[in-house]
Amino acid sequence: EWRPWRALTVATAREIIALAESARAPDLAVHGRFLLLGALLERGEIGELDAQLRRQDALIDEFASPRFARHALWFQCTRAMLDGDPDRVESLAGECFAIADRLDDPDGIAIFGAQYGVAQWMRGRIDTMEQAYLDSMRADPENPVWRAVLAWLWADQGRRDEARGALAHLPP
Repeated sequence: EWRPWRALTVATAREIIALAESARAPDLAVHGRFLLLGALLERGEIGELDAQLRRQDALIDEFASPRFARHALWFQCTRAMLDGDPDRVESLAGECFAIADRLDDPDGIAIFGAQYGVAQWMRGRIDTMEQAYLDSMRADPENPVWRAVLAWLWADQGRRDEARGALAHLPP
């Protein structure tokens, strides 16, 4: 389904990239391309996504910043998901987490849990993630992602009452 805000997001991201490149601000260009990658993914424009992934990788290689390298790996991991390659998803998730851990990124474990969980789901083994998601929810009860993923997992298992209970605790 096409939504006007998606076109605005692509246009805005492209404008950020153009301004950053004209100002010779590669870090801002990387941020703009990160926004563009997300917008292209949402729109399902895979060919353009692939082209922008290649450009993003080249930019990051150019100034070798680990904080940006993990962002590129996030999208490579997402691309591996689209390709249906759980082994590559798992490998890239591990690389992302290693960088996030070195940078003390507080979101690193959540990103890893999501990426690794998708790899397990692709293999038909998402049930193996339940305890990790429960532990994460207990460790970070204010983060709604854990309740949301547990609700999905429990609904998938047919545990509707537990899924409803998890959803009831999500913010509106």
